Amino acid sequence: LLFTRKGEVLMMPDFGCDLHSYLFDTIWDKTVIKNLIESQINAYIYLDGKYNVSVEVEFIKWEFNVGMIVDLMINNTKVSSYLV
Repeated sequence: LLFTRKGEVLMMPDFGCDLHSYLFDTIWDKTVIKNLIESQINAYIYLDGKYNVSVEVEFIKWEFNVGMIVDLMINNTKVSSYLV
């Protein structure tokens, strides 16, 4: 879901977060990306009401590069981090 480009999944043109489009771009609002990811999770992953899924997004800068860290939390416990 995170690394899928919209239109890549047959018959599901809105599935995916298009995170690749945010690479090297720090003008995006972290809240916009966070809301995008959470809306995709809510739309395509059935959570049965048992799980509260949230996302934290942080941009990081290196000398010659920019990246984004996406932390995925379930019931307020970090379960994974992704470097984009």
